[in-house]
Amino acid sequence: LDPQKLGKFDLVIACEVLEHIAHGDQFIHQLKKFLNPGGHLLITTPNGRYFRSKLPTHSQIKDFSALEHLQFEPDSSGHLYLYTREELEGMLGKCGFEDFKTDLSTTPWLSGHMGLRFLPSFRALFPIYYFLDYIFTRVSRRLRERVCTQMITVARLSPNRSN
Repeated sequence: LDPQKLGKFDLVIACEVLEHIAHGDQFIHQLKKFLNPGGHLLITTPNGRYFRSKLPTHSQIKDFSALEHLQFEPDSSGHLYLYTREELEGMLGKCGFEDFKTDLSTTPWLSGHMGLRFLPSFRALFPIYYFLDYIFTRVSRRLRERVCTQMITVARLSPNRSN
C-alpha cells in the first residue's frame, strides 16, 4: 500500500496481525507512513504472558529471518511468536511512538480456552462466565497478565518524528 495514494490518517488499526509477521518492526515502520504526526496506532495481539501460551515471545527469538517462510501460510493459525507488553511498547518506542496505553482483556471464560468452549450450549451459565470475566479483568495487572488472552495497545506517533 502506498500512503501517497491512500493518504495519511489520525488513526491506523492493526488487529491480530503483528504475531503473523516475522519482522514486526518493519511492519510498524510501514504503518507509521500512514499516520499524521501525532496520530495514533491501535494494535491488538495475543498476550504473550497468558498462562497457556506455548509460543516464544518476541525477545526469545534469535533469528527473525528464519521465520519468514512461515508467514502467511494458508489454513493455519500462523502465529510465529507472541508479544509481552514490555516487548511491544519497546518496539513501538524504537519506531517513534510514545504515550502507550496497554490493556489486557478476555479471560478463558469468554475466549473458550481451557475446554470451556464446549459449555456455551448451557445458556444458563452465561451470567457466570461474564461475572468471572468481569472479576478477573479487574485484578492486579500482574495477575491480568497471566489470565487475559488478549492485549490492546494504543500509541501516539511522536509529532517530532518524521515518517
